[in-house]
Amino acid sequence: MSELPPAKILRDGSLLFASLPATVLPDVLARHLARMPGVEIRDGAMWASGSRITYTLGERTFDIAEQFGDYWFLARDPDTPADTLLAMTTHAEELLWENPALARPHDRRAAWGGAIFGMLAFTSASLLSQSPLVRITAFIVGVIAGALAGGVGEANRSR
Repeated sequence: MSELPPAKILRDGSLLFASLPATVLPDVLARHLARMPGVEIRDGAMWASGSRITYTLGERTFDIAEQFGDYWFLARDPDTPADTLLAMTTHAEELLWENPALARPHDRRAAWGGAIFGMLAFTSASLLSQSPLVRITAFIVGVIAGALAGGVGEANRSR
């Protein structure tokens, strides 16, 4: 990458400087970033709808948020030098664009399918049982089934 796409300052004051396809799991991306000189991974979290990685480079703090099949690269300081942002993006691209043919589809259907099926399964389980374990299990199974159904639909369309 020779130049960055236009950046956007978000409501919280952070700078969205890149968006790349989430073609690997967050822990793989975090390990890849940690190989960059000066980068230290500070925190990572995963939940049903995405993940977040927090890391530092020198005195500056950055976040990566996964949303609907893309990793959003954020600088907490909007005055971060462009060459630093470009170096971060280029380093991440080495991994994320390594094999675009195997990249997850950029279709939101799998994400929305998982969320909707999860909520339907949770609601159904709530009507049938008061057990939190049954409700949570139904939600998880619903999310997985919905995401797989959305992903299978995308795979069939791309043939």
